[in-house]
Amino acid sequence: MQNIVVVDSSAIITMSSTCFINVFEKLKKDWNYRFVVPESVYYETVERPLEIPRFELNAVRVKHLFDNNVLEVAKKTTKLQKTSSEILRLANSCFSSHGKFLKVLQKADAEVLALAKELNAKMVAVDERTARMIIENPEALRNIIEGRTHSSVELDKEQAYMLKENFKDIFFIRSAELLSYAFSSRMFDEIEFSKKALEALLISAKLNGCGISFGEIDEFLSGWKNETKI
Repeated sequence: MQNIVVVDSSAIITMSSTCFINVFEKLKKDWNYRFVVPESVYYETVERPLEIPRFELNAVRVKHLFDNNVLEVAKKTTKLQKTSSEILRLANSCFSSHGKFLKVLQKADAEVLALAKELNAKMVAVDERTARMIIENPEALRNIIEGRTHSSVELDKEQAYMLKENFKDIFFIRSAELLSYAFSSRMFDEIEFSKKALEALLISAKLNGCGISFGEIDEFLSGWKNETKI
C-alpha cells in the first residue's frame, strides 16, 4: 500500500518557484508515496494563476504534474466539507484580541488538514507557518501574532488542545525537508553535491515562501555529511 502525503499550496508554490518542481516526481518514485491535494489547492496552484501572467509559468509547471498523475486531486466529499468546517471553527476560535476572535486559518488550509484525516495520510507538506504552528505549537504562534499586531492575544488552550489531538498522528513537513531529502539522496543532477549547494537550496526555498528560519537552515547544515543523508 502506498503512503499518502497531502500537499498544501504553499509547498507546491515554493517547489515550483525554486525550479525544483520535478522533485515531486522523483520522490514519488523513490518513496512510493502518493501526493494528493484537495480541489482548493488545485485552484490556487493551477486554475487561478493560469489567468495571471506573472504566475502563469509556475502554473504550467504544476499543471504538468497533475496531468501526469504525479500530483492527484481528491474529489470534494460531504464528509470532507464537514470536517474542514469543524477544523476552521476550532482554529479560528483559538486566538482572540480585544474580545474578538482572530482568523488565523483559511478555508484551503482547513481542507488540506481535513483531507489528511479522511485519507489517513502519514504526512502533510505545508510551508505556510501558521497552518503548521497552530497544531504543533499554538503558544509560540500566539507570541508571533502578538509581535505582528502589537496587541495582547489570548489563547484558548482547550480549543487548541482539541485541534492538536485531531492531528497527533500526522507528521508535518515543509518543502525544505523535501528538498533536503532529495538532495541528500542525490536526486539533483544540475547542482553539485556539497554543503554550499545545500545551503543555497534551502535559502532559495526560504526566499520563495518556505517558513524556515536561518537558524533552522544552520541546523540542516550542521548535520551535513558528504556521503550520508541528513
